[in-house]
Amino acid sequence: VAPQRAALAPEPDSSRPLDASTTVDVSDLVFEVLGAVGARDRRRAWLLFTEARLRGVEPKDIFWKLVWKLKTMLLVKLTRTAADLDLKPFVLDQACRHGANYKLDELKTLSAKLVALWHNAHRGLTDFEFGLERLILEI
Repeated sequence: VAPQRAALAPEPDSSRPLDASTTVDVSDLVFEVLGAVGARDRRRAWLLFTEARLRGVEPKDIFWKLVWKLKTMLLVKLTRTAADLDLKPFVLDQACRHGANYKLDELKTLSAKLVALWHNAHRGLTDFEFGLERLILEI
């Protein structure tokens, strides 16, 4: 199975090589994945997810940041005024912009899929990394 996954790995982005000498922080890659998910750019999200995994980012790190991102977008959608939220301006602005790309029902469904993925993976019913990758490809 491992040789097939390696064959499916994306080609490196020419603006950011994949070698270890680059100055790109792996935590920045995770937030780039979240930005692509928020923008509903599944191809870019998947490529960045794969790059982050190749650089050693654990699927759980991406998962929990994705949970935070969806929670923030849901809060923005469900709250009447921005003053009711205790969010930093950048986070609020990004959640508003990205939340506009999703309907409320879509965010709720995506959130439910994340919960189901977490529980099913811990019950041994699905592979966590594969499930997260699949979820990213379904946005």
